Amino acid sequence: MRKSIVAGMALMMVLMCVPLAWAEPECGHMMMRGRHMDMNGGPMWAFNKLDLTKQQMDKMDKIFDQHKNDFKTLHKKIKEDRKALREAVTADTYNEQNIRTASKALASNMEEMAVLRGKTASEIRTILTPKQVEQLNQMRNRHQEQMKFQRKFKDMMMDD
Repeated sequence: MRKSIVAGMALMMVLMCVPLAWAEPECGHMMMRGRHMDMNGGPMWAFNKLDLTKQQMDKMDKIFDQHKNDFKTLHKKIKEDRKALREAVTADTYNEQNIRTASKALASNMEEMAVLRGKTASEIRTILTPKQVEQLNQMRNRHQEQMKFQRKFKDMMMDD
């Protein structure tokens, strides 16, 4: 299960091309025939639509396995950093230095996560055919448009 969570985090970069800045990744993942699958329609659904060969899926699993420990370590650090920042911001006594220190630690680990996601995304793209890369780009663009619409709708609802 942890492997699929790590895989989902890695693929988020492929689909959205942006690091998750403040959102806690809490997706429901499961394994299907040894492959990663996201039950919430998250990043893994795209690869199911790309008609990957067994060889491509095996290579993708190998890429995720290579980075699994790095993702796990960074995810843990980011979670701890978010908690530390939250505590610094909401402390009974205001301490600007503590807030800045906690914020910088979080930013540094978020930067490392973005780099690792980018590296993983780049490695994944090398195993895809040009047609699959184009399909992935189209899915990502459609997803971004849907997200824009959802944000606009949410903003409209909040204005009332």
